[in-house]
Amino acid sequence: MKAFVLCSLLLVGCGGSQRSSSMSSDSNGDNTCQPSCDQKQCGDDGCGGTCGTCGNGSCVAGQCQLPQPTCSGSSCSCSGGEAVCPHGCADLDSDPNNCGSCGYACPNKPGAHATCSQGKCGIACNSTSETFCGDYCTSLSTDPDNCGQCGDPCYALPGIVTSCNNGMCESSCASGQTMCDLAGSRFCANLQNDPANCGTCGNQCQSLTGNPTCTNGKCDVQCDASLTKCGTECVDLKTSHDNCGACGNACPDRTNGYNLCENGACVPSCNSGYVDCSGYCCGGGEGYCCMGLYCLGINSSCE
Repeated sequence: MKAFVLCSLLLVGCGGSQRSSSMSSDSNGDNTCQPSCDQKQCGDDGCGGTCGTCGNGSCVAGQCQLPQPTCSGSSCSCSGGEAVCPHGCADLDSDPNNCGSCGYACPNKPGAHATCSQGKCGIACNSTSETFCGDYCTSLSTDPDNCGQCGDPCYALPGIVTSCNNGMCESSCASGQTMCDLAGSRFCANLQNDPANCGTCGNQCQSLTGNPTCTNGKCDVQCDASLTKCGTECVDLKTSHDNCGACGNACPDRTNGYNLCENGACVPSCNSGYVDCSGYCCGGGEGYCCMGLYCLGINSSCE
């Protein structure tokens, strides 16, 4: 009776089940096929992949069927030398549902199917263009976490966008930014408004009198409320000798004297020992005096 039951059982269970095929939309709006198998154990997954293999069995309507042994009395055997398992003849070296021993099914992973080689379980991706890395299948040509080989990620510095193209890591900057490489250090900068990289990489705006800024790729300065911007510097128009009362209004030089900027106006002054004589400094020693429009010399009377 046991032999009759053994010989009449039909195995259904190869390749492991996966989800049904579906279409999803990626970030670019493209429809992407997601290979899966739902209740199928073998055959086409509907997206160009395969839903497992059946070892030495056959695939019938998405289900695996093992060949049945030949029984004589209570003795059963398989024609190809396979092992006689409760559900039929199984090749324990290659059958992923009976790998190494009857009934031991190799586990599946998302996007992949179980394999059996020399009685040991393995895993193979449904897509021939993908490689199984750790726990999932991925493309080594495009995956930035596994670029070129499993476990080889593309590292990125802050502000730098990395991608994997044909198995090689590539770096790029966001729109409006430029890749700078200074002394082996790579970074992205907006050359239009970055005071540390204004117009060109490494061109740092500086100012001794205000806060340096970068506008349209040219260095500029931002002044405090009490100061006025003259060119690229911040000045006090009330006291600045070169910008007295207005930008560019420099107090003129005087022979034997100088001009001070007081409250935005140039105020002439003479050196020690000199007196102002109608706009110029008169003197330089004893015997000099100012008489009207004239500076009179030694032995001249100023009375």
